[in-house]
Amino acid sequence: MRIVDANIILRYLLDDDPQLAAKATAILEQGTVHAPFEVLAEVVYVMQGVYAVPRTEISSTLRQFIELANITTDNTPVLAEALQIYAERGLDFVDAILCAYHRIDGHEIETFDKKLKKSLVNSFDLLWVREAESRYAEIETDDVICRPIDEAVRDARGKLK
Repeated sequence: MRIVDANIILRYLLDDDPQLAAKATAILEQGTVHAPFEVLAEVVYVMQGVYAVPRTEISSTLRQFIELANITTDNTPVLAEALQIYAERGLDFVDAILCAYHRIDGHEIETFDKKLKKSLVNSFDLLWVREAESRYAEIETDDVICRPIDEAVRDARGKLK
């Protein structure tokens, strides 16, 4: 497996250095390459922080990039969802990835981050909380109170997987 780093992807996407962009294009066109989440997080960070590219443009550009036939990622559906969340909700990209893992794969996310907790709640209008000893335990997140999952929500969750 060939893994590309952020600089290859950035030169390819930004085309800010014609010589390096040409080399990056050649590398990306020479068969399958893997772009791990860690690398893509750096790409997002640089595009946003250094080049001041708007979130929506970063999201759409990277979504197109990961749809290329020769690009693989750790989990493309989660990454695509994370890019959408990143564009729409104003979360940091890593937090958007966590929300996407929750939404797409149903993972429970443990965090002290209030903004992330609120986004997790809003990602399905519920937070899949770990069942406590008591069915009536409550977890407070800013203005939202989530109770352990009842039977109807449990059924809905099963249909989403």
